[in-house]
Amino acid sequence: MIGTHKGYRDKYENIYCWYTSKQDDGKYHAFIRNKRSGKKRTRIFGKKKTAMRWCLTNCRKAIEIQNKAITETKRKKSVKEAKKPQLTTRQIAFKKAENKIKHYRKLQDKCNRKIKSLVTRQKTYQKKINYHQKRCNSLKSSLVWKKLTGN
Repeated sequence: MIGTHKGYRDKYENIYCWYTSKQDDGKYHAFIRNKRSGKKRTRIFGKKKTAMRWCLTNCRKAIEIQNKAITETKRKKSVKEAKKPQLTTRQIAFKKAENKIKHYRKLQDKCNRKIKSLVTRQKTYQKKINYHQKRCNSLKSSLVWKKLTGN
């Protein structure tokens, strides 16, 4: 293609361009390039304004569709968040500690399976598991105490 091109971009960085000068065949070329797939769709026009209009209308259509998709995902996300129970900071800390325990148990099992495993690493994981278990127990007792007293 000969010459420079101008164009538009949508929210997903797709490109809608037209060439500013006539090509070898004496016509104006316009193209749409999809960023994700890399596919290119080309059309040939007799006038530059029709090529520009084709790019603009396709870009506007894409932006409308993308706006609808974005608002729909935001709506679904807000509905999903509203369904989740509201946890206190202690309950969140308790869940995090439980997840850490699971994680370190997996790492410990992985070390035990290896032929040459470091004993210090296994001891470190065991220390971390013990720490998080104590934390879980203290959080559990405080959560139970809060439920009993109503504070």
